[in-house]
Amino acid sequence: MPIVNYRLVILTITIFVTLMGVGFVIPFLPIYAQDLGASGFELGAITAGFSLTMGLVQPFIGSFSDKYGRKWFLVIGLIIFTICGVFYAYTTSVSELLIVRLIQGVGGGFVFPISMAYMGDLAPEEKEGLYMGIFHVAVLGGVGAGPVLGGLLNDNFGMTAAFFAFAVISALATFIAIFFLPESENLTQKDKETSLFSGFKDIISSGKMQGLLILRFGVMLAVVPSFIFLPILMTSAFDSSGTEIGIVITFRTVIGAILQLPCGWLADRYSRIFLSSSPMFFMAILLAVMGIAESPLQVGIIFCLIGAGEAVFMPASSAIALENGRGTGMGVTMGVMNTAMNLGMFIGSLLAGLMLDNVGLTLTFIILGILVVTSALGGLPMLIKNQYEQKNTTKVKFI
Repeated sequence: MPIVNYRLVILTITIFVTLMGVGFVIPFLPIYAQDLGASGFELGAITAGFSLTMGLVQPFIGSFSDKYGRKWFLVIGLIIFTICGVFYAYTTSVSELLIVRLIQGVGGGFVFPISMAYMGDLAPEEKEGLYMGIFHVAVLGGVGAGPVLGGLLNDNFGMTAAFFAFAVISALATFIAIFFLPESENLTQKDKETSLFSGFKDIISSGKMQGLLILRFGVMLAVVPSFIFLPILMTSAFDSSGTEIGIVITFRTVIGAILQLPCGWLADRYSRIFLSSSPMFFMAILLAVMGIAESPLQVGIIFCLIGAGEAVFMPASSAIALENGRGTGMGVTMGVMNTAMNLGMFIGSLLAGLMLDNVGLTLTFIILGILVVTSALGGLPMLIKNQYEQKNTTKVKFI
């Protein structure tokens, strides 16, 4: 199968456009919430609410897509995003903002596992890393393009303009998906016959997936708090504008997007376990020192280096999940894997918010860095043990 084909191009464009719209508003929601009077805990809850509903929805939607196809579940998620963009513009309290985030999380529960499963359907064997790299280029490219445009809208026309722009961009992505994205043709009979509970049981009982889920959980403990507190840190400590914050976030995501294809190439040729685990130790150190940065430049460099670590991690870890999905159902596998990420987002957001209120930014980042290392040390032995057992089994069969 050629790398470039019609379905791949349209799916990539759809995801890029969708995430560009998300990038219009997500980096500035913490500031908007603070303007509405949100405490540190409430800031965490707003992010955690999105993670909670998305995590609850994903395994079910992923499993349904294995049976009934990917396209229209993706379309439903994009429609929800469009509606949320309009709702955001009319929020006047922290509680209303939280409700919209919960609804958007449901939309995310449709969009992310389905688009990843669709990409998994397209990926040929031994090219999993490359295809997941392409997927993350679309994700990071969209997220990177959004904040600068959102920052300009926010600085010149107010946050409401950014919210409406999110709605318009989501509507555009919906249009592309409805009229140009074909249904996935690569659903297997095994996918269609696998139930949610049998697929979930197979995933949870796999040592490889257990280790991978722990690593995905841990990475979110680094990524999400850094995104949550970057706008607050740059605004409160350095009086940065929305455009400046947007530029930092864009620079970070552009670096991540550039690294996706070479990192995906590496994941198809070298140890996916090493490429999934080693960046976590690097990210933990960076997270621990982020709270003591003394200038916007230092914050930006640290933030971008965390993004580089994530860029190494994502294609390799996603390729491991994609391999597993061929046996347990691609949709349910991606749903469960993303739920582990959402759990990390949920716990990381609430924990970071609580610590911000009680111990301050510096100690918050240090504690989160320690938790990231702990997750890496917990998941890595499971992946190594599974690989060792597979090699022994292969040798016995060969003999």
